[in-house]
Amino acid sequence: MLLRSSTVEPGLTQKGFIVEQGKDLMYRHFYQGKRTGCWTKISHGANHDISDSLVGLMKKQLKLQTARQVRELCECTLSGERYIEILREQGHLPK
Repeated sequence: MLLRSSTVEPGLTQKGFIVEQGKDLMYRHFYQGKRTGCWTKISHGANHDISDSLVGLMKKQLKLQTARQVRELCECTLSGERYIEILREQGHLPK
């Protein structure tokens, strides 16, 4: 199932990601005022589909375990609080 680029920005910015403009749109995650090391990027432009292979790359960048979690994070069915819990469970953030 493809991910629409139009869902990425609102989905991530509601969960602590800051957008940096450049060649691509870079999304960096902040928690309690500090970078967490989680990030992803997408191309500028009109609403477009993000392929499964790119969602797979986003999964690694966002430190998630499944492509479904990436979609849920972007589509707002995975809350920001749950995302922090996942990062803690995996040792990416202190408990």
